[in-house]
Amino acid sequence: MAAAKSSAAEASPSDQTTVKLSRPLATHEGEVSKLDLREPSAALVLKHGLPWKTIISTNRDEEGQRIEVEFVPSKMVVYLEEMSGLDRQTLSDVSARDMNSLFTAVLLMLQPAGN
Repeated sequence: MAAAKSSAAEASPSDQTTVKLSRPLATHEGEVSKLDLREPSAALVLKHGLPWKTIISTNRDEEGQRIEVEFVPSKMVVYLEEMSGLDRQTLSDVSARDMNSLFTAVLLMLQPAGN
């Protein structure tokens, strides 16, 4: 829901992350050039599950296991609606690059503390 410039997630000391957008986004409250994402609640996770699939594969070489994360866009948008206060239609107007930055910010906010 918020104010300033370019694209990437900035962690803040509070329970919020700011993602700068590569271009302004028109919202019901005017143009914004960054989105502030509130920390997601446990209720959101319990209701919708995690917004990604984790794929673990075992390699037969010295690397051992390989872990991949695949975003689930239909779930990510539910998280972004809740975390940003913006509706799906407004969120669909961000650039693909900015959407990827938003997805990454959600993933980072859901990582266990200390990781």
